Amino acid sequence: MRVYFCGTRGSTPVNGADQLHYGGYTSCVGLAHAGEPPTVVLDAGTGLQQLPLLLGGRAFCGTLLLTHLHWDHTHGMPFFRSGTLPGNRVDVYLPEQGADPEELLARAISPPHFPIRPKQLGDGWTFHAIEPGHYEFEGFSVDAREIPHKGGRTFGYRISDGSATLAYLPDHSPTSLGPGPDGTGVYHDAAITLSEGADLMVHDSQHTAAELPRLSFLGHSAVEYAIALAQRANARQFALFHHDPWRTDAEIDALVAEHATAPVRVLAAHDGMVVDLPLPSTHAVRPPPRLDGRSRREIAGVTRRRSASWCALPAETTFPLRSKSPAAFSLRAAASAGAPDTSRTSAKSSRPWPCKSSWSEVSMRAIAAESSDSPSSMAPCRALSFPRTQRQWNWEATSSGEATRSQTSANSADSSWRPCR
Repeated sequence: MRVYFCGTRGSTPVNGADQLHYGGYTSCVGLAHAGEPPTVVLDAGTGLQQLPLLLGGRAFCGTLLLTHLHWDHTHGMPFFRSGTLPGNRVDVYLPEQGADPEELLARAISPPHFPIRPKQLGDGWTFHAIEPGHYEFEGFSVDAREIPHKGGRTFGYRISDGSATLAYLPDHSPTSLGPGPDGTGVYHDAAITLSEGADLMVHDSQHTAAELPRLSFLGHSAVEYAIALAQRANARQFALFHHDPWRTDAEIDALVAEHATAPVRVLAAHDGMVVDLPLPSTHAVRPPPRLDGRSRREIAGVTRRRSASWCALPAETTFPLRSKSPAAFSLRAAASAGAPDTSRTSAKSSRPWPCKSSWSEVSMRAIAAESSDSPSSMAPCRALSFPRTQRQWNWEATSSGEATRSQTSANSADSSWRPCR
């Protein structure tokens, strides 16, 4: 089973300099059999816009399973290009709630809120309501269970292709059933049944235990609860998902590092991540060594500077994502092709995108992965136009060959040395 993370953010889409790696598209995960395009899609958040990149211009023929009907899980449907091409088949299934399923969706997707309603997306679209139980979709076995979440009936799904199992609980409010033994919620039967022995458990990680007393009214889970649930259910690994819209890349990195020694392997899903299941057992968490006073972590053989602890995560690949940021798109495309993409230029400059000659990871911050802090070993990256913080460092080479650094505004288009981070 191949798992495509098209959208991993929760609640609302985001786009900013501090969220470039983990991304800002909302919940959408594509599932494919080996050597085939995705045919089952879990949720239809804004990440659904990215699924056509995996289909090579072909129409989508498959099943769309919705866990619930909140905006961040449905608003990608009208923008799903592959779902409007000739020959398409999009069978939408959602939790039964006592009303026609298309009418339920139309409460948010119809005039005056939106120009059209769901049934106008095309003849290939069908809408169905399901109850908890066992189903067969596109060669996958799917078990649906109702789980607590605020604001409408919500399902979690357990999906298997006969060789691997994925547990998918993107929105989950276990505190709705009580505080549980740890104060983070009840480890109830439905959640344990869905996650039992899963090769990968994808679970709501919007909050932390410290944040929960203040934010539990929103109906989401704490990272600590999800880790304990994975341990109780004997899941092989757990992926943080449905990231808080305010959570930055550095903060998500810190969460992964904080739980690097957890009994269950912990990783954080990001937009564009691809995972093959079952994962090889050789990817074990390693103790964090000290590397010249700095911490690093290794992902799929790529070392990236981090303030967080160093650990090894399961092997993963990436697919190029469209982005509102021209720089992000260009670098992601280059990562996919294995070579620098010079066909696109900065919105503020006619210069082609520079930097290194090979690409090994979609992350914007992986560009300087093998470089040291010395600017002489970095590529001369000129005035990138993606969003940055208010001020950024420029490197300037002096006549003596040493480097000095100064601050410049984020919109400066100078040609001085600058680390690609």
